[in-house]
Amino acid sequence: MILDSERSQPSTAARLRLCQHIDLPVERYPAVLEGLADTDAAYCYAPAVVDRIRRLRAERFAFERQKCRWRSFLP
Repeated sequence: MILDSERSQPSTAARLRLCQHIDLPVERYPAVLEGLADTDAAYCYAPAVVDRIRRLRAERFAFERQKCRWRSFLP
């Protein structure tokens, strides 16, 4: 359901409705989405969404590394 929603570039309100529908706290949505991006099944199902998530993650890591904060970025 999350990948289907992300395929259509959902609005904030649409994400909120989805979170309420699947009983997921809104603040956990980004973590769940990033976790899905790490699976092969998600890549087979929605490669464009997974590519976008991975690209954004790489940009965020590059920014943190440039600011010398990359150690705090890692879990």
